[in-house]
Amino acid sequence: MKLIGKAVGSMMIITASAVYCWGAAPTTPPLAAPPAATAATPSVAPAAAPGPKKIEIELKAPLFSPQFASCPVATVNDEPITVSDLADALASMHDWSKMGAAHGPRDYEALLDRLINIRLFTQEGTTMGLDELPEAKKALDDNARITLWEMLKDEITKDAKADPARVEELYKESAREWKLTSVKLAKEEDAKELAAKVAAGGDFSALVAELVKAGKAEGGGEGGYVKPKALLPEISAVVDTMKVGAVSQVVPIGPAFTLFRLDDIRYPESDAAREAATDQALVFRKNAIIAEQRAVWLKKLVKTNNKLLKKLDLEAPKPGFAKLLKDKRVITRIKGGAPITVGQLTTEIGKKFFHGIDEAIKEKKVNAKIIPVLDGLIQNEVYTAEARQRGLDKSAAYQKAVTEYRRSLMFGLFIQKAVAPDITLTEQEVKDYFDSHLGDYSTPEMMRLSALVFSSNKDAEGAVEKLRKGAEFQWVREHADGQVKADKAGLLTFGETPLVTNKLDEGLRKALAGAKGGDYRLYESPDSYFYLIQVRDVIAPQPTAYEDVREAVAKKLFNEKLTKAVDDWAEKLKQAYKVKVFMADLRQ
Repeated sequence: MKLIGKAVGSMMIITASAVYCWGAAPTTPPLAAPPAATAATPSVAPAAAPGPKKIEIELKAPLFSPQFASCPVATVNDEPITVSDLADALASMHDWSKMGAAHGPRDYEALLDRLINIRLFTQEGTTMGLDELPEAKKALDDNARITLWEMLKDEITKDAKADPARVEELYKESAREWKLTSVKLAKEEDAKELAAKVAAGGDFSALVAELVKAGKAEGGGEGGYVKPKALLPEISAVVDTMKVGAVSQVVPIGPAFTLFRLDDIRYPESDAAREAATDQALVFRKNAIIAEQRAVWLKKLVKTNNKLLKKLDLEAPKPGFAKLLKDKRVITRIKGGAPITVGQLTTEIGKKFFHGIDEAIKEKKVNAKIIPVLDGLIQNEVYTAEARQRGLDKSAAYQKAVTEYRRSLMFGLFIQKAVAPDITLTEQEVKDYFDSHLGDYSTPEMMRLSALVFSSNKDAEGAVEKLRKGAEFQWVREHADGQVKADKAGLLTFGETPLVTNKLDEGLRKALAGAKGGDYRLYESPDSYFYLIQVRDVIAPQPTAYEDVREAVAKKLFNEKLTKAVDDWAEKLKQAYKVKVFMADLRQ
């Protein structure tokens, strides 16, 4: 496949024998004859010569225009890849709006090629019967059901609005800050005596000051505002029950004992906190609507055989759990949905006990699952029945979501079942890969640095000259002129911890390139400070032991082989399947 022309992301040129791009497209668009003339596809007079004649048109289609969304940019065995598919793939990338300036034609070619490969692997996987595997069927069924439920929830809550009172409540809970005065005492008797005096009307601040003066307590100074989550849980729980001005009882914290006074509560304004509170209140409102509707649906659609339910005993020796698995008696009927049988309920309960049902029966744990599991099965069927009644399963959004999930699942299964099993990896291959990529599995070069900072290059060079003549670094630090005070904001500082060389700022890294322990280097920072840097030590890279990284190396090598195998499979399938590409160009 080859894409021609410049690749920038808002306009594409599509060429085809016939193009269906305006409104809804056929599931499998015919590509042999031109469509009837429309405002989007100009009419072309048929050739006078007998027999069909291939006629091509060229469209300039805006990539994100809904009017061209269904237009195919490629087909795989007549299954279309549409403008919408390509636009969705682009939109899922990080900041696709900048792709035009940062990416070239090959990026777009690779993106379309991936979409084609997904179709190829999906179709080949279907031919192999991968969609008939039990795990595939379950995954597809579960996804279809959950997608339908989510669409139903969105449908019934689309007009929901957050309750302003609830927003305010949640906002205050989130934004709230406390101002505390606290005191810590080593002896419990001193703490209890302080609490008793305060309870009798004593002044907390004065009493604490006396204890601090006597060396029996620490603290008592005015504290700042703090959020509840910044405090220890045991303190936060106590403050939450207090009123402003109140003093707590004694709270043990580790080996010490603490009392604190709540001086103030405030709620500083925060747009982010208010937005979060609004979102949370909206979720609460939506959940309430769903619960209300669920109660209505259960009453309207569900009829349970309570007599059968009451006498159902899955722990009884007779008829026994195994026989109940095949019991076809209907325990619940759901209007518009499938009935729930005793056998179905028993099967689902059996899945809850991974370590065997016999032990669970002996421990009398099975019957306790009957009601919650039945409720879950009923909810599944009720949600599905209501969604279908509303026609959500026929909607384009549902069909698209289910189709995209199926493609993703089949793509993964094909790689798992058809591609990955043929990949072999020997111990020698892993060892050879490690040996040839030692740099990737070594500790990085590190340096210990010290620095003097000057306001002029002349003073910095003068200090270097003194060092090269034998002066000690500490002597130069104490006597060199023109140094910037250490408390100046924005200065680089170097402590005792070695620094990873390749993580230093680019300019500093260049200044230190090739340095050895004992060297001195000059570096001018972007804010025009001049650094005299002493390279105290250079710690050379050290290779990691093979045994420590063998698993990571093997995984990386396997993934490289897997990527190549996927590419090889894609090329083979392109030879066996009919692939057509109509997109000729992408441009702004």
